Amino acid sequence: MAWADYTTLLAYGAGIILFFFLIRVLYSPIKVVLRIGYTAIVGALALWAINLVGNVFGFHFPVNLVTALITGYLGVPGLGLIVAVKALVQ
Repeated sequence: MAWADYTTLLAYGAGIILFFFLIRVLYSPIKVVLRIGYTAIVGALALWAINLVGNVFGFHFPVNLVTALITGYLGVPGLGLIVAVKALVQ
């Protein structure tokens, strides 16, 4: 084997080690972002379902990122918070 073959092998090895290091470092932040996205989707679906039923009774909640995150993260108390804020504003 020539010297160039060893340097190529060493470069590939260093690249693989760097790849696994980056995956390990970025795993936690990616997990947090995915969890936030999941709660936003669940909150938006909950608000959509409430708005679907609420149209019969004449109330409506805005579905945006803030209300979806509040509802998804806090659940029923978050929905109560949105109702209270809406009652104070109107």
